[in-house]
Amino acid sequence: IYSLFPFHRDLTDISLLECFIHLRYVDLSENKLQDLSPLSSLTHLLWLKVDGNLLSSAHMQELPYLQFISFAHNHIKNMEGITHPHLTSLSLKGGTDYSLHYCAYRKLSLSGINSHYFFVLWHSGNKIPTALGLSQALYSLRTLELRGNKLESTAGLYLPKLKNLY
Repeated sequence: IYSLFPFHRDLTDISLLECFIHLRYVDLSENKLQDLSPLSSLTHLLWLKVDGNLLSSAHMQELPYLQFISFAHNHIKNMEGITHPHLTSLSLKGGTDYSLHYCAYRKLSLSGINSHYFFVLWHSGNKIPTALGLSQALYSLRTLELRGNKLESTAGLYLPKLKNLY
């Protein structure tokens, strides 16, 4: 088994997934998950979607091949744990309650996001008032979606490789 898509199942416990170490694509969206630690044994995981769960933290053990994560419509307050060296895309659409300014200057987990592979960040529909600090953290970013936030300005935002800003 390389793919698993048990979405809309009201799952609260995914500890059985620890046995499936070769899973590469997992969609656990629209469940009732609060903890992703059982996924730490999935060392071949490339793609993870956990939209619409009850997650308050993005904390996960480093997964060496993970390239895409979507935490959309959760209640993420803590970004620590996004330290996946090949991560290229991260979705935080709707429901996150922290500011990018706070993350960048307080060093909350941007070490993985800081990777030279990181190219896409979806951060729309949240409550962030400023994008200050984003430049330092995500120098290689090519696509950034910030629409639906409380931003009044992008002053101080320096992303030399940015091609798309929404």
